[in-house]
Order: sequence, then C-alpha cells, then structure tokens
Amino acid sequence: MREGKKVKRKTIANLSDFHSSVVEGFKVAIKGGVIYKDISKAFPIKRSLPHGHVACILGLVKKLKFDRLLYRESNRMINIALGAIIIRILSPLSKLATARLLSEPTATTSIGASLHLRKVDVHKVLDMLDWLNKRKPFIERTLAKRHLVHVSL
Repeated sequence: MREGKKVKRKTIANLSDFHSSVVEGFKVAIKGGVIYKDISKAFPIKRSLPHGHVACILGLVKKLKFDRLLYRESNRMINIALGAIIIRILSPLSKLATARLLSEPTATTSIGASLHLRKVDVHKVLDMLDWLNKRKPFIERTLAKRHLVHVSL
C-alpha cells in the first residue's frame, strides 16, 4: 500500500506460531508453486459418502415443505422418517437394510449424516413406522388440502 511516495506495510497475519513446514508451504504458494502434487497426501480420506442425490432430494423435501407435513416441529422421528423415505426413493430396501443405511457406522450415502441421525437400529425404524401410521389421517388430510380442488387433482 502506498501513501504518497512512501510504501507502507500492513501485517495481515503473524506466522511465527505456525510449524516451519506450514510457513514454507505459504512461501511456495505465494510464489505460485505447487505444494502437493497428490492432494491425498495432504488430506488422507478415511471415508467418502455419495451426497449429490441426497442433497437433491433433501432440497425438494424443504422446498415442498414435506418435513412439515409429517409433523410441525422437528424431531428425531421425523428425521428417521425422512431418511427412510429418501432411501425408499433411491433404492427400496428392507427395514433392516434401511436402518443400516441410516446409521452412520454402516451408511453408504450421506443421508444419516445430513439428518444428524448417528446410530439407527431396526427397532427405531419400526417405531417410526408405528408413529407414521398414527399420523396417517393428519398426513392424508393435509395432502388433500394441498392438492385436491373440488375432490379432484
């Protein structure tokens, strides 16, 4: 930065607390060099779950306010139900397989992580189905109000 003919310096960050390898990395990057030719050496990937299709369906769920259709307030049962519905859309599976896909340790997609489910067992899936069954009349009435006009689509 210049003030008149004088060059003024401004400290943006102090690197003295960083490890020497980090400081060297900054120097190389500033000069336009390549720090890592293989990024996997810088950030080892322990596990990677597909997320695009999950994000697409979750976006539609929010846009259509489908989560509010199940229950007005957010809770774990809604999240398990949404996860099971998303799995059903992507690839219909058994209740046990659904529980395994929703549970973080055995997941093959990011559904469980996106809905903050952590661990889900088959008993929770069965409880969720009982919960949904009790809410069925409300869900059907709400869908009818949204989509039926003069008793037709």
